[in-house]
Amino acid sequence: MHWRLFFKVLALSTFISAVVASLFLYPIGEAGHVAAWVQAVGSIAAIAGAVYAGREGVRASARLQKEQLRRATLVIVSAFFERVEAINIAASQPYEKINVSLSQVYAPSSLDGYLRALDTVPVLELPSPEAVSALLELQRLSKHFVSAADALDAGAWKPSNPLYRELIEASEKWEDFSKYASKEYPGFFDFREARDSLVKLSYDALRNKVNFSVECIKNQVKILYRELD
Repeated sequence: MHWRLFFKVLALSTFISAVVASLFLYPIGEAGHVAAWVQAVGSIAAIAGAVYAGREGVRASARLQKEQLRRATLVIVSAFFERVEAINIAASQPYEKINVSLSQVYAPSSLDGYLRALDTVPVLELPSPEAVSALLELQRLSKHFVSAADALDAGAWKPSNPLYRELIEASEKWEDFSKYASKEYPGFFDFREARDSLVKLSYDALRNKVNFSVECIKNQVKILYRELD
């Protein structure tokens, strides 16, 4: 900003010096001289006004673009976070109800539009380094969230479950044992309980990944609200 002020002062000083010098070199002696001077000063003023108006127009356009970017970014971030919170609420249900509650707010690829919108925001045009950093991190975290939500939506009986192998082994033991053992046998239900316990642990692990992603996303959204709102 200082160099702009310097050039403005320099231009004004040059103009005043030129006017003073012209007055000494070409003094006003007749009415025609007065008219010529008025016309010259008017022409210079008109040129200066046109230049100023043009520059103000450019500045106003730049301010408008920044405001539009700010509003558009907030709309995209708010819409995405609203969906994230809805999915997180569904994921917080008891594991017996997760599939039903999650299906009401989430399906594979249902967040693709939000991810594309986040990726199209011109990050480097945001107003502060904090906003730039937060949006870049949000773009990264959004992919992790979708991956975690997909795994939870797929359920415990999919390879995406970290306990999938243990769950399959427990289920196979239960099936083998139930073929031959009587229900009155003291250990009859042990294998089924082990299987059911692994199912619950699996959903807890999948849900924890979603919850962790949501907390990380929430932190970046707070920064963006602070910097852009």
